[in-house]
Amino acid sequence: MKKILFLTDAMKPNIRAIDFAAFVCNMHHTTLTCLLLGNAQQGERPAAVVRNDITCAGMQVTEDRPFEEQVLECMQRNIQRVEDGCECREVAHETILISGKITERVLMEARYADMLLLDASFSFGNKGDEVLSDIAHQILHNAECPVVLVPDHFEGLDQVVFAYDASPSSVYAIKQFTAAFPMLSDKPVVAVTANGSRAVPLVEKLKMKGWLDLYYQSTAFHQIEHNSYAGLLNYVLGKDKIMMVMGAYGRKGLSALISSSHADMIGKYVSWPVFISHI
Repeated sequence: MKKILFLTDAMKPNIRAIDFAAFVCNMHHTTLTCLLLGNAQQGERPAAVVRNDITCAGMQVTEDRPFEEQVLECMQRNIQRVEDGCECREVAHETILISGKITERVLMEARYADMLLLDASFSFGNKGDEVLSDIAHQILHNAECPVVLVPDHFEGLDQVVFAYDASPSSVYAIKQFTAAFPMLSDKPVVAVTANGSRAVPLVEKLKMKGWLDLYYQSTAFHQIEHNSYAGLLNYVLGKDKIMMVMGAYGRKGLSALISSSHADMIGKYVSWPVFISHI
């Protein structure tokens, strides 16, 4: 891979998320393009949230300066923080501030990129961050390159977990991941079958096992019964230093995991990288 994007919020970037971006870029010996989303849609982001973001940037909100000027200074400070974060991790980088037509701009950048690393801290943010969550959903659904939800911190990788249900999307995601990270062939992988409505035929499991064995030194399968998505969550939540690989973002993909019944688990779910790809 030669073109890797990292998307975060210019008003409150997650500097620690650069740890995983550095892991990927150093692995591929490539430059990181940091896309920082500006405060273009101020009407949709509560003023109290913007003021808090300015304060978090080490500034004091005052009444003797235009508010827009203070927002701009906040973003400029945060761009510098991102650049400093890349430099201290020895990652070659460039930064782009996106302030208008955010979704369209990001999707255009992704069209001509190999991978998009998406800061999970704003992808599924707290109350007051709904506008960014909506943008994140649009990007996940429409990006024309693989997307990785980047965790708040990253301490290494010991295992890769494939969400496998024999669907074209799940197989495609596994192939995309394998092509993107050939240097991870020494990591143990497990294909988790979590399809409560239809069991994966044995012949397909054998085909998948045969293909995985061509690329990975250690492969295994794990069957989950009953509720597919809840079972998948329960399986991965107790694990450390893993990376999750999933297919189609949509009605039956990752979006099913973020329904109201699973909302309280999302914070833990994105505590490690989640690779998402769709046909």
